[in-house]
Amino acid sequence: EIRVEPLYSAELQGVDDNYLNSRNELNDHAERFVSEYLRQRKIHEIHQMLQRVKKSDAMIYLMSESLEPIVRAVSNELEVGYFGVKLRFCDGYSTGHLEGGGQKLDWVSGSDHDILTAVSDNKTDCLLLEKADHGYAVIQYARYSRFWRTFPSIKHIKV
Repeated sequence: EIRVEPLYSAELQGVDDNYLNSRNELNDHAERFVSEYLRQRKIHEIHQMLQRVKKSDAMIYLMSESLEPIVRAVSNELEVGYFGVKLRFCDGYSTGHLEGGGQKLDWVSGSDHDILTAVSDNKTDCLLLEKADHGYAVIQYARYSRFWRTFPSIKHIKV
């Protein structure tokens, strides 16, 4: 059994942990999270990069090991495709269990792409960024610079 971190409960404010939630309820909460919380916290450098890439013929995906309702809501806001961790449902309600695992490298390996550009602010994505043709580490805190300097092929975006 995979334990869902309390962060997800905070992300889906208003979701009661004491009962099962329908797919529609989770999607509504995720959309509200994006509109009420994330929009005010966007990283402009990344959005500018995304807008430049959208003008090309590139296929763009948001790949996250966050829960799929949240990833879907964010990807809808960004107007890109997505991969996220799926929740297991029974009779239209979440069981609280996850289907499969994240593994972004597996998702990338299974996709059809000529050139892979990957951007992440998560240190656990270092292998993905190294394998990408163009890997970018978003560094929000100076204390993370030392870690990312150990990967010379990864470009840094300090915000």
